[in-house]
Amino acid sequence: MAEGKLVYDQQRAHLMLHGSPLQAEDLIELYILGHWVPGRVYKDVSGWYIVTSAQVGLRLQEGLLARFPEASSPATLPGKKTI
Repeated sequence: MAEGKLVYDQQRAHLMLHGSPLQAEDLIELYILGHWVPGRVYKDVSGWYIVTSAQVGLRLQEGLLARFPEASSPATLPGKKTI
């Protein structure tokens, strides 16, 4: 699937990608400094974030370029099922 920008839907109180609300443990990739960085989505009292395979937490906000990984992408994280 192509990349898109994260959008916050105030009615649903959800962060959305391609019109789909992000759910806990969804796998997405963020475009950061010219690279696609995969991570799992989580939410806490401060908002949405991803945790990368290096266990780095990155806060998500509206407008960031993101995508769902393609089926052929090796973007899986240790300890999680392969998508």
